[in-house]
Formats: sequence, structure tokens, C-alpha cells
Amino acid sequence: MKYAAQGTADVKNSPSQVDAARAGIEAMGGKMISFHVTMDQYDGIVVSEFPSDEAAATLLLTTGIQSNRGHAHRGW
Repeated sequence: MKYAAQGTADVKNSPSQVDAARAGIEAMGGKMISFHVTMDQYDGIVVSEFPSDEAAATLLLTTGIQSNRGHAHRGW
């Protein structure tokens, strides 16, 4: 994920944003495995599991609407 400008300005609230992300993932039937802050092209990495590709896509589209920029990479 990469913070939008508003997310960068509110970085002190990142712990509550991670909790909100966890709740959103769980609402879609998924599970947040871990969250990692990075210092690279992206600001963070969320490792999660979803019951289907559709559930993951729905969450990504929802967070995209909220101006968080995310990229999905499927792994196995």
C-alpha cells in the first residue's frame, strides 16, 4: 500500500488505521496475517488471506475509493 497525501498527513494515527483495515478485511471474510511498514516504493505491506479473489477485489476497490492506494499480489 502507499499512503495518499491525507494518509501521510495523519500518519500518527496509523495504529488505528491498521485496526480499521483489519476490521474491513474480516468483514469480507478474510484474515490479516501481518502488517509491515516499509521504506521503499510502498509505505506498507499487508499480508492477508481471503475466501475468494472477489472478496479481495471488493476490499481493494472500497479502500481505493477512500484514497488509499493499494496493489494486490496473489501468492501461494
